[in-house]
Amino acid sequence: MRPKSENIFGRHSTRSFRSEPISEEILESIISAGLIAPSSKNRQPWMITVVRREKMTMAIDAMANAIENELDSVNDEEYAEDLRSALKTMKILKTVPVCILIGYIDRKPYRNVKNLNKNLTDRQLVDYLSIGACIENMALEAEENGIASLWVGDHLYAEDKLRESLGIEEHIVAILALGYPSEEKPAVHTRSDDRVRYL
Repeated sequence: MRPKSENIFGRHSTRSFRSEPISEEILESIISAGLIAPSSKNRQPWMITVVRREKMTMAIDAMANAIENELDSVNDEEYAEDLRSALKTMKILKTVPVCILIGYIDRKPYRNVKNLNKNLTDRQLVDYLSIGACIENMALEAEENGIASLWVGDHLYAEDKLRESLGIEEHIVAILALGYPSEEKPAVHTRSDDRVRYL
């Protein structure tokens, strides 16, 4: 087993996957890592849904159709480019053995917290940070087991179609695509020192 720091610095987004299935044992290990992620006030605001390729294909097709229809009617070229990028992501997702959908559940509202506006957006901000920790834990545990990952947000262009196709009620914050990489590539990370401040 390699040092955990190697998983952090060695992990990178993968867009080319083999069709080889992921064992139940490895999948359970990845999910368990997500479930023990830290969360503010231990709210654990996530709902994890595991979807294998056969079930996910229908949902991906529904999302792709909706995005294509949107693209046909858009006049903003920058937005059109975003939609074209999302369609490329849909094609990638169709090659992935397993997609983990991470949903948001507002389990219990904050009460009597000073200096916190009570609108939904402020509560969600704290919970979304916790969900990010859940996703990161799963991505790192996947890396530990030789499984590549891709953190996806392009589903948000047609999230209603995703939820409708799979019968899911909660908001899907992200999709974590998992599979064995079709080729090994070294991680390339750009480091921005200007994003750190020491006082």
